[in-house]
Amino acid sequence: SIQYVARHYKIPQISYGATSTIFTSDQSEQYPYFVRTIPDLNSELHALARFIANQSWHRIALLYGTDRPNFYNVLKFGNSTREFGVEIVVQRAFVSGESNVDLRYQFDLIRNSSVRVIVFIGTIKDQQEVIRNCLLHARDLFSRGYQWIGVHNSMFQELYRNNSNDKIILEYHNWTEGFLGLQNFADENSEMYRQYKNRFWHSVSNDSDTLTINPTYRDSSVPLIANFAYDACFMFAHALHIMIEELGQDPTLEKHREKYMEVLKKVTFQGVTGNVSVNEDGDRSAPFDILNFVNGSLVKIGSITAE
Repeated sequence: SIQYVARHYKIPQISYGATSTIFTSDQSEQYPYFVRTIPDLNSELHALARFIANQSWHRIALLYGTDRPNFYNVLKFGNSTREFGVEIVVQRAFVSGESNVDLRYQFDLIRNSSVRVIVFIGTIKDQQEVIRNCLLHARDLFSRGYQWIGVHNSMFQELYRNNSNDKIILEYHNWTEGFLGLQNFADENSEMYRQYKNRFWHSVSNDSDTLTINPTYRDSSVPLIANFAYDACFMFAHALHIMIEELGQDPTLEKHREKYMEVLKKVTFQGVTGNVSVNEDGDRSAPFDILNFVNGSLVKIGSITAE
């Protein structure tokens, strides 16, 4: 519905959190006023397939939830694995968002296939269902000799925490050991990021309305979603400056909005998430961190791009 309004009134939108392939290159003609500072899953899944191929893992299993965006995600991942010569030997779905799902059938297929690399695409809640089922019915599938891999949705410490009280679930914590996956990038060692992080935590500690973030975390990394939101604001600011100061055109007028969108897509700058720019489809090309769970912490072991 938001996209209908944007398309009808020619109002540009910058998303800092929508990664779905629904909005991306093969669908972009439906969303001509949509761009994003967060890399889309098309790029991430292609990078993931490339990473798997680079490890010489040529036979894998794929588990995924059945929500609508995942339909497109799985199609993209399948195309990318074929391009890199990786065979998906077992591909099984389960109902997304449900509790107490029974995955014994899916696990039996994986076990009988003799594959040793298992990829999961879905939400943290769905991944927790996978872990719960593994602990109940298939402990052998996360023992030595098996490698689980996920996308950015899974690469958070919330994966092994209780949703109601945030306490660590010890067996879930143990399951994540060695779990690999991709996560969105931020150059935390750059001077720009350090200054941005200081400003972020300072604003949080002085904002009485911000009750959900503990300011004692100021030594921690800024939440990833905030990084992309910050760069989205700067992307708009750069485009507005060009439109108003350099071109002398009012971007709020409908007759100038096509030009405004053209300018927006040509904006490029160094943000806290690296070099920020988009292609004609409004999608951003950026590296992804390769992360590994080690003793409950997420350890960066490398980075990779889609190309």
